[in-house]
Amino acid sequence: HWTNNSGSEALKADASAKRREVSETTTYMMKLSALIYLLFLTDVSGLLFPQRKPATQKSKLVQIAQTQIGTELKLRLDLVGKEDADAKMGISGLILRLTDREASKAHPKMPGADGAIPQISTGLRSVEVVQEGYTVTREGLKNTRLMNGCWEMVWKEGAPAGSILCGFEIPETIRRNSASLPQGPLYFNFPVWSRSGLTFWQEKKLEVDQERAKFKHVQTREFQMYRNSQNLLEKAVHYKKALDAAEKCMYVAANNPHFDRIPAEAEVMPIGDDLVMGLNGALWTHKSAMFGKTKVEHLGKVCVVQRPDEKRRPTETTLNENLRP
Repeated sequence: HWTNNSGSEALKADASAKRREVSETTTYMMKLSALIYLLFLTDVSGLLFPQRKPATQKSKLVQIAQTQIGTELKLRLDLVGKEDADAKMGISGLILRLTDREASKAHPKMPGADGAIPQISTGLRSVEVVQEGYTVTREGLKNTRLMNGCWEMVWKEGAPAGSILCGFEIPETIRRNSASLPQGPLYFNFPVWSRSGLTFWQEKKLEVDQERAKFKHVQTREFQMYRNSQNLLEKAVHYKKALDAAEKCMYVAANNPHFDRIPAEAEVMPIGDDLVMGLNGALWTHKSAMFGKTKVEHLGKVCVVQRPDEKRRPTETTLNENLRP
C-alpha cells in the first residue's frame, strides 16, 4: 500500500513539473512576441541597442575639435562687481593653448561632457596655461592662477552654432573693490559658427535690422509731425501712427530675440576649415543651491585679443592708470 502511494505521488509531482515547464515556456514566448512587436512597431530600439545618430554626431564633433589642437587664445577677462556694476577688474596677458592631452581628473564639472547629454560634447581635453594673466589690486600686481584647466566643444545637432567651453579651478579669490574672481570653478565660452551658417544668419539679421529701422524711422517722423502740428485731429492721427510703428518695431524684436547674439564680421576670427569663433564670450561660475542644484553666477565677459602687446608686465604708467578709482 505504501509503495502504491509513493508511485502515485511521484506521477503527480512529475505531471505538476511538466505543467509548470509548459506554463513558463508559454509565458516566455508571449513576452518575446510582445517585445518583437514593440521593436518593429515603435521606436524603442534605443532601450536595447545604442543609437547611431548621436555617435555619428559625436564623431563629427571630434573631427572638428581635432583641428583646434594647438590653438592659442590670447585673452582679457573683464569682471563686474555684484553690488556695484561700475566696479570692474580686468585681467590681462592670459594666454591659453588647447591641447589633445587627457584632462586632469580634478577638472571642474563641465556643462557638456558632465551634463545630461554628453553626446553633444567632444569630450574633455587639457588646457595649457602658456602665460598667467595679471591684474592690479590694492596690494599691487597680482598673478591669476588657473588650475586643472580643460576644454570641450559642444554643438547640438541642428543648432546654428556651437561653443568652445573652458573650465578651471581658482585656488584663491582675487578682489578689487566689489569686483572679484571668486575661489572655485571658473568657466568661459566662445560661440563657434560654420562660415556658411554665420553668413546665412548675418543676412537674416540684416533683414530684421532693416525692418526695425524702417519702423523706427516712421515712428520718429510721425512723432515729430505730432509735435509740430497745431490741429488736434492731425495730432491724434500722427500720434496713432507713431504708436503703431513703435508696436511693430517691438514685435519684430520680440520675434527675433537671439539675433542680437549674431556677431558681425569684425567680431569673429577663423579657427579652422570653414569655422569661425566669436571674439567675445561669457564668464561665469556656479555655486551650490538648495536640493543639490547649482546656481549660475555671471561674472563678466572674456575677449580674445588678436593683436596683443608684447608679453611684458605693465609699466609704472600703466599701473598708475589701473589704480585710478
